[in-house]
Amino acid sequence: MERVAAASTRKMLIVDDERDIAAMLADYFSMEGYETVVANDGSAALARAESGADIVLLDVNMPGFVGSLTNTCVTAPIILPF
Repeated sequence: MERVAAASTRKMLIVDDERDIAAMLADYFSMEGYETVVANDGSAALARAESGADIVLLDVNMPGFVGSLTNTCVTAPIILPF
C-alpha cells in the first residue's frame, strides 16, 4: 500500500461511539502518519470538529447524532462507512 506523502500534516477526526473501534482506527491512521483525534459521542464530536480537521471518519449509527455533524460548518470531507 502506498502511503500519502503529506499524511503527517493531516488531521483526522474519528467519531464512533464504540470505543474499541475508534481506538483501533486511531492507531491505524496514526501509524499511517495522520494526527488523529477521537470523539465517542455527539457533543465531543461537535466540539472537536470546531478545532478543525482535514478529514472526518463518521459512524452513521451513533444514537442521537444523525446528521448533526454534517449540518455544521465542517468543511472537511466526511467519510461515512457502512
